[in-house]
Amino acid sequence: MPIGINPFWIDGPVPPSRFIGRKREVRKTFSQLTGPGQGSVAISGPRCTGKTSLLHYIAAPEIAAEWDLTEDNALISFLDCQLVDHPFNTTAFWRQVLNLLQPHLPDSMGEELQKLYQQEQISNADFEMILNALHEGGQRLILLLDNFERLIRTQMANETVTRDFLSQLRALINRRPRTLSLVVTTNEPLEELCQTIDFGGASPFPNSFMSVRLKGFSDQEINELIENALSGTGITFDEHDRSYISRLSRGHPLLALLAGHLLFEAKVAGPVTAESYQAIETRFREEVKRSDLGAVKK
Repeated sequence: MPIGINPFWIDGPVPPSRFIGRKREVRKTFSQLTGPGQGSVAISGPRCTGKTSLLHYIAAPEIAAEWDLTEDNALISFLDCQLVDHPFNTTAFWRQVLNLLQPHLPDSMGEELQKLYQQEQISNADFEMILNALHEGGQRLILLLDNFERLIRTQMANETVTRDFLSQLRALINRRPRTLSLVVTTNEPLEELCQTIDFGGASPFPNSFMSVRLKGFSDQEINELIENALSGTGITFDEHDRSYISRLSRGHPLLALLAGHLLFEAKVAGPVTAESYQAIETRFREEVKRSDLGAVKK
């Protein structure tokens, strides 16, 4: 990378090629997806801690292939639930999912898909047709649902719709043969989001998921982030710089990137003095305040 191009990625999710750390979380997620139960995973963590980046990393074909998930046996699709129409309804959700899947489904399903699209209502049960077709073709569906809390509405007016949707979705992921697995991301743990929903004596929706909580980066992960970013730039960060980034960010992945971004700019501009570090810290705190971001636990 040419000197002058800032390598610290602060504009949204990082691409899989720049993804670092989270080895334990990646291993737990893929172990759940590919284990005997082919289960589902609920990933939670504060804002901007890398949940979306983690989903994109999981969806990367070269990464999934390391866990024997290939286009021959699995269809992995990503959906940002913020794109689903609001107020939420089940039909809007499944239409979004169908739009994602249509290019990957066999041509023989064209007529049946058209019928589904034309239905005034699409239920979870209707989606079983898609799962049956995938199973017959030797595939399973792994649906990555980012910002899943957007679909969970616990206000009195929405609770019945939410409860029925989640209960039917749970039935889909537990059906035999196992053809559907979900990986959902939320800021708060899924069990906390659903705790006020009355499932009428049935097993609560979160019970079908393994929970993965994203915490702050360790110092080792922050060092890995720095090494990855600086590779090929000709710029180096010494131990003082690395401790400085770790202190400012307090383990928050985006804040570590922000601190690195500001320090890189200063290094390119010229020698970094004590006054430079003070100026960087001032800018850093202004950005944190503007973005309403805080620290996360390591």
